[in-house]
Amino acid sequence: MAPPPSTIFNGALRYAELGYAVFPCASGGSVPLTDNGFHGATTDHNQIEAWWSAHPSANVAIATTGLLVVDIDPLDDGSPNLWLREEPERLLALAAAPTAITPRGGRHHVFRRPAGKTWRCSTSVLAPHVDVRTDGGYIVAAPSRRREGSYSWLRDFELDVSPDRLLEPPSWLAAALDGSGTTSPTLPRVANGGETANPIPSGQRNATLARLGGAMRRVGMSKEEISAALNRANRDRCVPPLAPGEVERIAASVARYAPDEVSVALVENHYDQMYSETPSEEARSSASAPCRKW
Repeated sequence: MAPPPSTIFNGALRYAELGYAVFPCASGGSVPLTDNGFHGATTDHNQIEAWWSAHPSANVAIATTGLLVVDIDPLDDGSPNLWLREEPERLLALAAAPTAITPRGGRHHVFRRPAGKTWRCSTSVLAPHVDVRTDGGYIVAAPSRRREGSYSWLRDFELDVSPDRLLEPPSWLAAALDGSGTTSPTLPRVANGGETANPIPSGQRNATLARLGGAMRRVGMSKEEISAALNRANRDRCVPPLAPGEVERIAASVARYAPDEVSVALVENHYDQMYSETPSEEARSSASAPCRKW
């Protein structure tokens, strides 16, 4: 007997079509309904139909074998997890992957596990309330529901490609997982000889800071949090640094986007368009200076 129409059932079939092994979990929760848990995950449509015929309101879970999922949970009091707040480029690298928002406001960033890596699932090893799911694990996936709300993919960053087409994790994340993993390593701020590491030159400062701010807004950071991170990046990397008021203007412009709207701006490169036609700090200064005759 075919299962009744269900957005969750349809989601399970779609994941299977893409090549992700799925299985049902209890309605409103994450407890597997299969006899052998995630080990029973499959891409077989007949089995999936049989499961949802028996459990039409079941949630859908994806086995993370061959994947690397960074699971960032909010803090115990429900406040946002500020991991990487002061390292916006790392946050941007995470935000490039398919990204789901969990019912409690957490995030799942989904990558392909590189060949030869034998990473294990872990809890709060990269950072407090930051978990890793890979072989031996699973995630509950959109459009599954819990009491607090539904899982959902960020617009334009849905899981809509096969596993072999996913991005591999950025090098800094791979290095952290390869090592002891007790903390997330800090980005180098200063190169040998006192030179700025990864400098942002004049002419690229506004657009680069805006893209970094966009990545932070996309995962729900506030204007104040974005401003603090951008001021740090401006101080450490911009050559020369922008005026503080200019950084505040960029943070305010980015924060006007709703988190689910800013992903469109990232994809369509609105920030480069927005700021490439905005006179630079130096150009505005020159324009306001008295004309000189030679």
